[in-house]
Amino acid sequence: MRVGRRDETRATLRRVLLAATVFALGVLSILWAARYPERIFAGDPPVYRLRVEEIFRSGLPYLDVPFEHLPVAIVPMLIAWWTGGAASQSTYVVAFAAQMTMCMAVITALIDRTGELLNRPGSGTRWLLLSIPLLPVVVFRNDPFSVLLAVLALAMVVFDRRGWWIPAVLGAFTKIWPASLAATRWRTQPIVSAGVGAVGVAAVALTFLPGFAERRNAIGIHAETVMGSVIGLSRAMGDGDVGVILTTAAYLEVGGWAVVVNALVGLGVFVAGLIAMTRATSMPDRLVCLGTVVAGVILTSGLFSIQYVLWLLPFIALDRRRSTLVMGGVLALVSFWLTWIWSEAAIEGALFYAGVTVRNVLVIAAAAMCAAPGVRPRTERATTLIEN
Repeated sequence: MRVGRRDETRATLRRVLLAATVFALGVLSILWAARYPERIFAGDPPVYRLRVEEIFRSGLPYLDVPFEHLPVAIVPMLIAWWTGGAASQSTYVVAFAAQMTMCMAVITALIDRTGELLNRPGSGTRWLLLSIPLLPVVVFRNDPFSVLLAVLALAMVVFDRRGWWIPAVLGAFTKIWPASLAATRWRTQPIVSAGVGAVGVAAVALTFLPGFAERRNAIGIHAETVMGSVIGLSRAMGDGDVGVILTTAAYLEVGGWAVVVNALVGLGVFVAGLIAMTRATSMPDRLVCLGTVVAGVILTSGLFSIQYVLWLLPFIALDRRRSTLVMGGVLALVSFWLTWIWSEAAIEGALFYAGVTVRNVLVIAAAAMCAAPGVRPRTERATTLIEN
């Protein structure tokens, strides 16, 4: 009994230490990013503050005020406003970044505890290592909030809590992709899973409404998508006229075929992930395969912002294979480098599109590695079932 309690105490202390480490690194990232105001690290919180001001001044989002985020995404924006951000833009940036840093710390503890229950020890440490390169980017974005909701839903699935759908739905109305957790419960809770999936579809539909699309002002295809990077690279290496259109992001004007091909690539990855999940023989392997489904959601979209890579890291962290960890680490480092070099001049050059193309290839490779537990030879999968 004492040994069990001692082990539990050590595990709790480890999680506290991991969470504190992530929080400290997040604070250092905020201070470090402040030294480079010309970079795009802290570019989003001032826009978030502007949106909150417009809502308070003019009325409801979507109806009275164009708003390019899903409904629940406004929660961290409002919290930053109410915790001092109303005073000034600089205070808002710090309040928002501190909030996202706390999200990252809680995610670390949740992943470590979930990995422990799944017999995947060290998941929290792997998450920590993977997330370090992205911290200067993600603490200034709202993506850690969506990842927190998704990881909470994931933990509730592992702990067999029937209310897992609540954070999954909230996450879906933050960044869409957490709706993919419906795939973890379609056999045991088909109606609830279908409902979560329907919420994901509704969230996608919401992005096409005038009040959302008007502010997003998407033209053609995002320059960092699979097809966007390939087309941008070919133009940059050709006549040099990439033709970037800057609205709320960098877009390329392309034919409809490019948008369709891009969506088909992502849809193929998405379906491959679902098939891998059905073939995986243990809960840990199914959750790793879920990373492929999430990669498919990212790749299907007409928008692929640099920080979206964070969505994949929980599933990579749950994989015990060193090769997957290395792949995830390289992916995170390349993503940081793209953030570092991003500028209006850089997005007209071949180097940027070459880097984005490499990043996209790494995402597809990471998706393939996450799907591996579901496509291994049947005898190997049977052995895994016995071990788990």
